[in-house]
Amino acid sequence: MTPDSPGGPAPTSVDLTDCARVVFASDFHLKSLESSTTRTAHHFLDEVGGSSDAVMLLGDVFDFWIGPASERSPVARSTLDLCAGLARKGVRLFFIPGNRDFLFDRATARANGITVLPDVAMILTQGRRILCLHGDQLCSLDRSYHIATRILRSGPVLALSRVLPVFLMRRLAEGYRDHSRRITRHKSRKSMDLCFEAVGELLATGCDGMVCGHVHQARRYASLAPSRRMELLVLSAWGRRGAYVNLEGGELELRWFEGTVEACPIVGEG
Repeated sequence: MTPDSPGGPAPTSVDLTDCARVVFASDFHLKSLESSTTRTAHHFLDEVGGSSDAVMLLGDVFDFWIGPASERSPVARSTLDLCAGLARKGVRLFFIPGNRDFLFDRATARANGITVLPDVAMILTQGRRILCLHGDQLCSLDRSYHIATRILRSGPVLALSRVLPVFLMRRLAEGYRDHSRRITRHKSRKSMDLCFEAVGELLATGCDGMVCGHVHQARRYASLAPSRRMELLVLSAWGRRGAYVNLEGGELELRWFEGTVEACPIVGEG
C-alpha cells in the first residue's frame, strides 16, 4: 500500500486477542523536552499506556525523525526510555509511521521494545477488526502533499538520507517542516481533510472499525457501512491535552487526556 493510495494489498494483521485494553494515539509532534505537549504526552504514556495491554502509536510521534541520530536528542531519548520501561512491564507497543517520522528505524524501535508496522495494519482483538493507519493516505484531495510524499519516500531519497551528514539532514528536515507549515496556510480545509471515497476503499478489508490521525481534529463517524458495523475514529494533535482512542470490551471510545488525568469521553460525531 502506498502512502497516497488506500487501496492495495491486504493489510498486515496483528493478533491482540489476549489484550483486554488497547489504546491508540498519534500526532504528539514532540520536539522539545521542556514543552507542555511533551509533558502531557509522557504522562499519557506513563499512566494510560502503563495501565493498558497494548499501545498503538499511529505516527508523527516526533516532529521529525532523520534516522538513528535522532535518538540522541533529549526528547527522543526520554520518550524511548519511557517506551522501553512500558515494554519491560509487559505492555506491547506498536508504531505506524507518520509523514514526519517515516524514517523511524526498526533497530531503534527493537532496542526500545517497539514493533514497527507497515503503513496500514489490522488489529484483531476483542472480537473486533480495527484498521489502523496514520491517516494521510485518506486525504487524497491534497495532490501536492502526495507528490511530495512520493518523492520523499522514493528509493533515491531514502538512500541519500543514509549517507548525508546528520547536521545537513537536520537542516533539511527543519526546512521542509517549516515550508510545509507555510504552504498549509494557503490550502483549503477540504483539500486537507479526509476524503470519504478513500475511506470507502478501505471497507473492502473487512474491518469493523478504523482509527487514524493526521488531520488533528478529534471526531467520530458511525454507521459508515449500511449493512454492517463500521465506525471511524479520528485522533487529535496534542498540546496541553490530546484525544486518544480506548478499546475495552469490544467498544471503541474517543477520550481526552488532559494534564495528568483521563478526562470524560468525547461525545458527538463528525
